[in-house]
Amino acid sequence: LKRAADNIKKSEVSGVTLRKGDGLAAVEPDEVDTVVIAGMGGDLIARILEAAEWSKNARYEFIVQPMTSAEDLREYLCSAGFEVVAEEAVESQGRIYTVMKLRFTGEQRTCDPVFRYFGRLLESPKEPEFIYIRRMFRILRLLSAKLEHVVGKNKQVEEIEIALKHVEGLIEQWHLTDYFYNN
Repeated sequence: LKRAADNIKKSEVSGVTLRKGDGLAAVEPDEVDTVVIAGMGGDLIARILEAAEWSKNARYEFIVQPMTSAEDLREYLCSAGFEVVAEEAVESQGRIYTVMKLRFTGEQRTCDPVFRYFGRLLESPKEPEFIYIRRMFRILRLLSAKLEHVVGKNKQVEEIEIALKHVEGLIEQWHLTDYFYNN
């Protein structure tokens, strides 16, 4: 908590209360309207949201920043009825992450493969988003190449191919072929 307090002080932000607890168990629903969950994996963020039954209410806004497994978090959000209202990429200490603003709608849906891997970052990308998109694009290309020799395509392979095909079309539209394939 000390490091968080130091960061809040350095950022000159006020009205922030820090708590130490298991997920959101240390927070009473009537104490907050906005919750930030950052600096952990997307799978853990999903478990935290799932465990806090009160989070499933449109009254609350969530800002989440998964360090890893953003695609797993997006999958959970779709199935649990959360909407990603906004998403952007940010750079911190030479690493690129995604930050999402969420609101519960209750509308459970199947997660489209493009959304699963790229979220809303494809909508109006700027430099940080292009870096994130390029990294994920390259990871998916490597996965696709490794799985190409597997007998019988499974759902994951098909989803990766759908996402890659979609982004390849955007790369052409953006005139960024060299950036995505050669850098």
